[in-house]
Amino acid sequence: MIFSPLSLSVTATVNQLKLHSGKWNIPLVKASFLKEDSDLTLYLHTCSFVQKDMLLWHFDKLGHYSNRSWYQVGTSVMDNQRSSVLSDSVSWWKTLWRLQIPSKIKLFVWKACHQWIPTLVNLANRKVHVDGL
Repeated sequence: MIFSPLSLSVTATVNQLKLHSGKWNIPLVKASFLKEDSDLTLYLHTCSFVQKDMLLWHFDKLGHYSNRSWYQVGTSVMDNQRSSVLSDSVSWWKTLWRLQIPSKIKLFVWKACHQWIPTLVNLANRKVHVDGL
């Protein structure tokens, strides 16, 4: 994904970044994007023939952007991130429980990760009054 259009309008299309020959307009691409993004763009091959360029939103069957489709993309990304984090977490806990260490250490690690150890901070978060706080 490219995130840095610096000088292009919202309605800019790829053809505006190409010469009549179909090759990239290198100075324009470099002026329009951050270095990393312009390098990625210039690495892409262009079509040898010129065709009509149009804006398309590939997350919609008809290619139309809508707030609804944007919301669906956003929630899908967030769901994927949550699922990835959950998967990593489950894997980590499975590894912990399989370790050949005393159960009391495994339980202590689990309690510490879930804020079950009665530290001053955890007690304060649970609204438990402790002298000296």
